[in-house]
Amino acid sequence: MIAGEIIEHVAHPIEFLSHLKKFVEEDGHLLLTTPNGGYLRNRLQTYSQIKDLTDLERNQFKPDADGHLFLITPSELSQIASQAGLNVDRLLVWGTPFISGESGFRILSKILPTKLCYFLERSSQRLSTPILHKIANSLSVVLSPNVADRS
Repeated sequence: MIAGEIIEHVAHPIEFLSHLKKFVEEDGHLLLTTPNGGYLRNRLQTYSQIKDLTDLERNQFKPDADGHLFLITPSELSQIASQAGLNVDRLLVWGTPFISGESGFRILSKILPTKLCYFLERSSQRLSTPILHKIANSLSVVLSPNVADRS
């Protein structure tokens, strides 16, 4: 099952993941993507900064709106998944300026070969975790049901 770029639009992400978990086979997986709340250019509050999730309900799913209620950091995503009864099988932080074109790199993308940009993106995965969590703008996580906690 895939839930791409949805969780940041939902006022109650733990309940959302708990609901999705019901549709994942015991040996299946859920692939989730979301913007990285730890990204250094992030201007939205992150999940842990929210005081009352019910205040967000009125802003969910509005037409023609950005709709991001908050962003989620890698550690927050792991906590949310755990509370929903899901195991994090793999978490990937990606989308550095080398591939996204942000921070002036879009000018270089016109003169650098595409393969070089992808090489730089792959190479950035070797950076220390704190640095990568600051310079990458996207999260992907593969989740599996915690069989003992399945409901």
